[in-house]
Amino acid sequence: MRALIFAAGLGTRLKPITETIPKALVEVGGKPLLGHLIAKLKSAGFTEIVVNVHHFADKVIEYLHNNDFGANISISLEESQPLETGGGIKHAAKFLDNGEPFLAHNVDILSNLNLQAFMEAHKDAATPPLATLLVSNRKTSRYSAAGLIWRVVSSGALMSNSRRSLRIIPASLQTLADLL
Repeated sequence: MRALIFAAGLGTRLKPITETIPKALVEVGGKPLLGHLIAKLKSAGFTEIVVNVHHFADKVIEYLHNNDFGANISISLEESQPLETGGGIKHAAKFLDNGEPFLAHNVDILSNLNLQAFMEAHKDAATPPLATLLVSNRKTSRYSAAGLIWRVVSSGALMSNSRRSLRIIPASLQTLADLL
C-alpha cells in the first residue's frame, strides 16, 4: 500500500519551536512526529511512502536518509512554496498514480486509528468512493459549508457527515454553493 505524508507546512502554530526545525521533526516522547507516523504506516502494511517537504526540507531529507524505516520512501520537494493539500497531492502524483488507492496523512496527527482497517474499509465499500476522509468531531472554525465534512463518491455524489446524520446529497448539484 502507498501513503503520502504531508510534511511541507511551516508549522506556524508551533512557533517558536519551528523557527529552527520543521514540524515533521518536532519530538513527541523523544521521537520525531515523522518517525512515529512512518512506523505506524509500516506496521499497517504500507511499503511505499511519499513525504512532501518544503520548510527546512534539507533537515527532513537528512532525517529520512539517516534512518532505515524498512519502506521505500520517496521525497516530493515543494521548492518555491508549500502547495497545500490539493497541490501537494498533484505534485506527488508521479509517486502515487498507479491506479490503486493511497492514504494521505498529516505528519502532525497522532492517533490510535487502525490504518489498515481504514484502507480496507475504503477499498471494500459497495460503491468505491473517490475519497474517504477521516475527521474528528470537534468544535472549530475550520469546517466548510456550514460545519459539514464531505466525502466524494465515484458517482459524483457528495456525502455530508454532519454531527447528527449522514446524508447523500444529489450528484446533480454543480457546486457546494448550491447546498447553502
